[in-house]
Amino acid sequence: MEGYYSSVKKWNESECHFIEPTEPCECDSYKVDPATVGQYTGLTDKDGKRIFEGDVVVFFLTSNRSTLEVGWDDKWACFFMSCGDVRLGLGIIDNRYATAEVIGNVHDNPGLMDGSVQ
Repeated sequence: MEGYYSSVKKWNESECHFIEPTEPCECDSYKVDPATVGQYTGLTDKDGKRIFEGDVVVFFLTSNRSTLEVGWDDKWACFFMSCGDVRLGLGIIDNRYATAEVIGNVHDNPGLMDGSVQ
């Protein structure tokens, strides 16, 4: 779900975090775990799907295929894709030379990066 991360609201004396949807829906906001909220990278995959921090993408460069996780680097203030110690800048995604396909995210599909989920 996409939307705006809203300020913390008090509900029965405990802190709650909410996403307010950008599209019309049945409710005004959804309660979320803040650890699962990912920032939009400004890029889309080969099918036009928006790529967010925490997404798992299959990255294709010529005949090579890799499964990578999208993350954020505080030191360099940029998004990256990684698998283990290997990191690539997201700028390498360019439909002329390399493409990516979002296949899930690390929060909803935790086994994607270790290969236990196909």
